[in-house]
Amino acid sequence: MTNTISGKLTVINRKMFPRLFSGIAPYFIVNEYPKSGGTWIGLMLADALDLPFPRHRPLGIGKCICHGHFLHPYFLRNVVVVWRDPRDVMVSFYYHCFFVNELGNGPFVSDMRRRLPFADYNDIRANLARFVDLMCTRPPSPRFTWARFASHWAVNSSAVTTRYEDMRLNTAKELQRVVWQLAGKRISDQTATAIADRHDFTHAKKTSEALRNGTPGAEIGFVREGSVGGWRNHFSEDAFDRLLRHCGEGMVALGYEL
Repeated sequence: MTNTISGKLTVINRKMFPRLFSGIAPYFIVNEYPKSGGTWIGLMLADALDLPFPRHRPLGIGKCICHGHFLHPYFLRNVVVVWRDPRDVMVSFYYHCFFVNELGNGPFVSDMRRRLPFADYNDIRANLARFVDLMCTRPPSPRFTWARFASHWAVNSSAVTTRYEDMRLNTAKELQRVVWQLAGKRISDQTATAIADRHDFTHAKKTSEALRNGTPGAEIGFVREGSVGGWRNHFSEDAFDRLLRHCGEGMVALGYEL
């Protein structure tokens, strides 16, 4: 009972404090639709700005990196919005919804398997069209779609933006740009390269796999592939058509080729 109350208070804190204090503390907010690489980018920003990155715990009144999934920009300051091709987002979300990882998503997986009782959850290509329909109409978490998120943030000129694909292509250079635009701080090429190397996806995946191997029941690591364009291995024409129907306008606005 105590843990439940504490968890709810933490959720309320992390929803309200950024809107109240992001311009005062200040917080530097990494905002994303889930599975867009926000945690990875938040970790690098914490290193670059030498700030704490409190995750899954209450925020205090003090400078830090704050990560969240905020639909509306009201009262939020110092925001960097992270975008990722929604096709890759859907594939990554599929794994999170239907396979247990080391972060304790078991209850969520059980609920999702009740909602979509597929015969074979490993057959992603066969299942993805129905999953895309659910995520684009009645998403369980967060309770808003990628298209709604894009409609609010793709046109927001006050936020710094970065694309996951650009960050993967040249991590050090893109990190330097984001840090400068977000916080007005210049970091050297050497520092940016060192941070990029420290948070290289290969290292993160190894850490995730090590945790998974020590977690009973975990089927995959939370850091799985982080690929760019990996959706091509899983999307059927039907799944693509359904996603395009819901997300096409936002994809065009953000420069993603259809």
